Amino acid sequence: MFKRGIDCPNCGDRLTFQEQTDTSERDSDLSPVAEFSNRPGLGMKTNFGGVKRRFALSKSLGLGMLVLGLFALGASIWIAVISAEAFRVGSAPSSIATDLPQTSRSVDFDWSKQSQWDTQIDPIEGTFGGSRTVKIFTTEASANRYDAIEPLFDYGPIIDGIQQGRKELKSFRSDSPDALAYQLRTLILGFLDDTKWITSGYHDWRTIGLVTQEDRTAVLIRYYRETTTPIELIDSEEILLPLTRMITFNSFKLYGNCLFKTKAPERSTDPKLQGYMHRHFYADKKFGYVVLMLTGNEPNDEIEDVFDFQVQRPLSQLCSVWTGASTVNLDQLPLDKNPLPGPLDSDLRAIQEWLDTRSSTFPNVDPWAIHESLNNVYAQTNDPLMLDFLGRLESDLGNREVALEDFRKAKQDRFQSLESYRATIFAALESNDQDLLLERLSDLNNYWSVKLTGLDAEEDRKRLYKFQSYWRRSQDLRPSSAIDSL
Repeated sequence: MFKRGIDCPNCGDRLTFQEQTDTSERDSDLSPVAEFSNRPGLGMKTNFGGVKRRFALSKSLGLGMLVLGLFALGASIWIAVISAEAFRVGSAPSSIATDLPQTSRSVDFDWSKQSQWDTQIDPIEGTFGGSRTVKIFTTEASANRYDAIEPLFDYGPIIDGIQQGRKELKSFRSDSPDALAYQLRTLILGFLDDTKWITSGYHDWRTIGLVTQEDRTAVLIRYYRETTTPIELIDSEEILLPLTRMITFNSFKLYGNCLFKTKAPERSTDPKLQGYMHRHFYADKKFGYVVLMLTGNEPNDEIEDVFDFQVQRPLSQLCSVWTGASTVNLDQLPLDKNPLPGPLDSDLRAIQEWLDTRSSTFPNVDPWAIHESLNNVYAQTNDPLMLDFLGRLESDLGNREVALEDFRKAKQDRFQSLESYRATIFAALESNDQDLLLERLSDLNNYWSVKLTGLDAEEDRKRLYKFQSYWRRSQDLRPSSAIDSL
């Protein structure tokens, strides 16, 4: 309970306010994540667990001054209304420039001194600043085990920013550092967990490079999402017609027993309700880069902030909004726009737009401009995903041999995608090599089984029966030696 007051300028009486918390109105069914998610300014229903503000007016008037007393009472009521409004505004001020959250720690990093990322590191075996931390981050994120990522955070800098923000807003919320740490753990766990639902697809994360500065390290990480499934890629006439002629359905299912596991279980809650916070991060892109800001340059240093390379809106700023250290809406948060070392935003956007339009009948893109952007990004990051994208571009242009060479280079640098597997399966079909085809199917099956980790995907029986019907319809066209029981 808070007690505040002012002295009436007319009568000298003390005008007091008190704030009470009515715990009887707390929604007992509200989970910790949902309770913390219901924050003001996020376009959702606000619910602070039934917190209400009540104001009490106490006065004492002299018995011998009735007229003056009535005048003083009227003045006191008028002042009380104005003061109550001031109290309300003080606890939840309007969104003005001074209400912006504290600048993130990423701004303290002098990016103007960095011209390029150090990409000459081994993301698997190498030891560098934050190496152990980022290995855990990329491994667990790729496997959708986000609960293993949260312990990598150092909440100290974020808590300092929240407390400073509340102080500047003259907020009466005075959570202890331990209480704030608990809130942040819950919020960030929810944020990370919702990511795998809102950003549909099968994630791949890779450490690209780093820059160091005194006792700080910034690590560039690339994320990529498979937005299709192996069965969807195979489900085309140019693949299925020769496939059903070369092997039986039983062989196909034997060597590709995981390929039909594409149906993820439905979630009980609608993840789109939390989508407001992800669109300000990285959920709206099929691939991109994030930067981890680490507390030092030792292998075990913790994460103190994360931001999207293009958006540059740090997670610490989102936390300031969620915890009441800022009253601005997420749409009003300023972008840091630091002079980060490449790749250029124009190249990244061109590639992202190309990926979005590839499936359209008449993609409105210049393939040579995309080729140049891919080469630019690769030159600045050594990211094998760009080689994979080059393979897709060449495949779209009908240059199958060039595409296979690009896919081979990407694989040599430990990256493969469903598109690259499709290309190698098609090459095996063209060579009419049954053993090679079964080997490629087995490789694809192993790849997909890893991508399914943590997703609890189920076999799509409808899709399985559809494929089985393909083999039945083409059975009369296959040589008798290739026909086994279905």
